[in-house]
Amino acid sequence: MNSTNRTENGREEGSYSAFGEPEKAPAPATTTTGNGDLSPEQVAAIQRKASATKFLSLTEYAGRKIDHTQTLLGDRWLCRGGIANIIAPTGVGKSSAVIGEMAVKFACGKAAFGVKPSGKLVILVLQAENDDDDMTEMVRDVIDQLTDDEWRDVRRNTLCAQVDSLAGLAFAIALEGWLKEHKPDLIILDPLNDYSGCDPSNAEDIMTFYRAYLRPLLRKYKCGCLIIQHTPKMRNWDTSKWNHTDWSYVAAGNADTANAARATLFIEPTYDPTVFRFIAGKRWKRIGWEHTPEQDDRVRYYKYAPTGISWLEAEPEDIERVQALEAQKKAQQRGGRPPFDENKLLSLLARGPLSPGVFSERAQQRFQVSERTFDRARNRLEDAEKIVKKDGKWFPSD
Repeated sequence: MNSTNRTENGREEGSYSAFGEPEKAPAPATTTTGNGDLSPEQVAAIQRKASATKFLSLTEYAGRKIDHTQTLLGDRWLCRGGIANIIAPTGVGKSSAVIGEMAVKFACGKAAFGVKPSGKLVILVLQAENDDDDMTEMVRDVIDQLTDDEWRDVRRNTLCAQVDSLAGLAFAIALEGWLKEHKPDLIILDPLNDYSGCDPSNAEDIMTFYRAYLRPLLRKYKCGCLIIQHTPKMRNWDTSKWNHTDWSYVAAGNADTANAARATLFIEPTYDPTVFRFIAGKRWKRIGWEHTPEQDDRVRYYKYAPTGISWLEAEPEDIERVQALEAQKKAQQRGGRPPFDENKLLSLLARGPLSPGVFSERAQQRFQVSERTFDRARNRLEDAEKIVKKDGKWFPSD
């Protein structure tokens, strides 16, 4: 890349062309276009790029075989040349999740948060917010759990640096040098705002960073990128009715941050401060999660380890506790009473099995609930495999 000069206000002169090539500041002789004033030399450079564009028929695309060597994470959830946004509020532990867990495990070929790498990935971590001691605390506990061979893989396949003085085009110039030298499979940027060099709500500027600076480099050097992003401050969202596409647009800034990314993953706090809901947004079907009784195939729950800084998969009882707390909170917000705890029904079966009618009648009398509430509670117990119906009667599961 060519270096650029800075104007008196500190902004960088020069820009990328529409095809990702850095151009010098416009010469006095210009051609006016819809993209501003371009010199004849710049127009000629664009035309040369355009003339080299390769076109295929749609039938040729249909006849191709999928090149799985381009896959980095999941079932083509993230491929070489692509971007995935990891989004969460401040203080959740985005850095420990992405750098401490994902980078360490992906480097030795292990899954992190249910996301499987295609192999042992070479990873370049560029972060601006954590000092050396933060980094030590963040990765130490995860690395201590590795085997000797896995430790050697991580030693060989990871490079991390604190980069806090380069942004925008200056960062892109430096990044190209690092990509040439280290040839990573995956880059991690923590966080976006330190490297974009712009207000993320400015559509033109953030589009320039993603589409003109970053993405051409990823495609040129055949690597992918995970970008850590913040949400807007003071969120008061009711997400209970959101669908999977809504989660792609929760990051602070313009919607183009989601549009430019191939995949998105959101980390949502719950009413239990140690348990978090991981929600796959864009390309959720490709992340590789499977449906379970407690979680659907676009949601997973993870929690802080009881000591140190690392993450664990949440247990079913953790998920049940979170869901009960959320239901209780919603009931309080509506001014109603907390939802009925279905586990109370198990006491009615302690002395032996009951027929459906007797089971329902005793529950309504003992706990003062409606038949509808009883039916829902019984269904939840059955779904959780805590009760089973045999020979026309309800039994507690063995």
